[in-house]
Amino acid sequence: MTFNIWYGGEQVNFASVAEAIRASDADVIGIQESEGNLRRLAAAAGYAHVDTRRNLLARFPIFDGDLHAWVMVRPGEVVAVANTHLSSDLYGPESVRDGAALEAVLADEERSRIPELRPLLKLADLPASTPIFLTGDFNTPSHRDWTVRMQSQRPAAIRYPIEWPVTRLLENAGFRDSFREVFPDPAQRPGFTWTAGMPHPYLRPRETIDRIDFVWTKGPVETLRSEIVGEPGGDGVDISINPYPSDHRAVVSTFRVVPTAAPALVSVAPRVVTKGEDALVRAHDPRSEGWRVVIVRAGAAAANAVLRLEESVTAWRPAGRLATRSLASGEYEAILLAEDGKEIARNRFAIRDPALPVQLLIPVTGTRSGEPLRVRWSNGLGNKHDSIGIFRVGAAVGDALARGYLDARYAGEIVIPTSTADGPIAPGIYELRFLRDDSPTIEATLPFRLF
Repeated sequence: MTFNIWYGGEQVNFASVAEAIRASDADVIGIQESEGNLRRLAAAAGYAHVDTRRNLLARFPIFDGDLHAWVMVRPGEVVAVANTHLSSDLYGPESVRDGAALEAVLADEERSRIPELRPLLKLADLPASTPIFLTGDFNTPSHRDWTVRMQSQRPAAIRYPIEWPVTRLLENAGFRDSFREVFPDPAQRPGFTWTAGMPHPYLRPRETIDRIDFVWTKGPVETLRSEIVGEPGGDGVDISINPYPSDHRAVVSTFRVVPTAAPALVSVAPRVVTKGEDALVRAHDPRSEGWRVVIVRAGAAAANAVLRLEESVTAWRPAGRLATRSLASGEYEAILLAEDGKEIARNRFAIRDPALPVQLLIPVTGTRSGEPLRVRWSNGLGNKHDSIGIFRVGAAVGDALARGYLDARYAGEIVIPTSTADGPIAPGIYELRFLRDDSPTIEATLPFRLF
């Protein structure tokens, strides 16, 4: 399932968000706009496994990967799952509505969504035997929906056909649009997901209507069914919830899958643990039963373990609790050791002290306008869409001049551009803001000067 729950799921009725997920009967859900409510939603909907790095809920164990998570759908067998939410800025259908030329619309796509998509295309490099799923609100229509034929069906919306590059690039990489696999004719089944009638129903004047939420798949996967979750009486809605809680309809697709053998895996959930609370350590080694797990400070060797889990995490008990009360806040890694003591996998996590604020630091002074700005942070929250942005002092929270997303990391360094599409940001006093999970909530600020 892919589900944009609309600014934390609290705009209408949070309980209805959980009800929609339960009604879908989905095994894995990619959530967008969780705004820090992912674990709360998992509890309300009855899902045991949560991945805050990708905003995933699942009925099966989740192991942290690189671009994707591994979901262990059977003991020792996995599928790869990724989730995204591409930028809504410079939204193409609205530009078309307002009279923009095709060249300008495609140029906007190249500036906004294509750079965000390109890293995800590396999912196609996974072995051909790997079932891959990519969910998301892509904030772009499909090239399969904006054809010459559909222009005659929807002349007010589709002023000219567009080969939308996001969906075309995904198809070129071997991904399949599950909804269009089931319903290949957009004239017969358009599958609109934006915008839902919300609970009223209500549509804003001049609203654009389109299909922008997708469940993509690749590999040994057969698509059996695809359904739309939305408001009662909504166009093409298969599963209705009243009141419907979001401005996006959700998509839930059903597949027959041949899972692949799991590699050596170790993972800690949640990835950022509140100090004093327990975390769950989970591991798997397909080659032996004598493996073990140790905990080290980030970057340290296994010999420098601060904690050994030989008793609580074993081949016969592949998941066990990690108490954090005795550990200092900071970054750690769980290391999976083979029977001979050789390291075969490691995964990073952090212990966060909630009494300490998020810290921002610019390691160099005197940044010149137009040059990249290096920013460090620590004691981060660990949400998928935590970000650091450049703002004019006193500007509204939605008016970031530039920003960088932190990939659910507790600490690190990012590079933020000090140029926009209109050129370098003017010299002056600005401020950095740490924003929680794509919400308006400011966790920390830091003034700085551009010369």
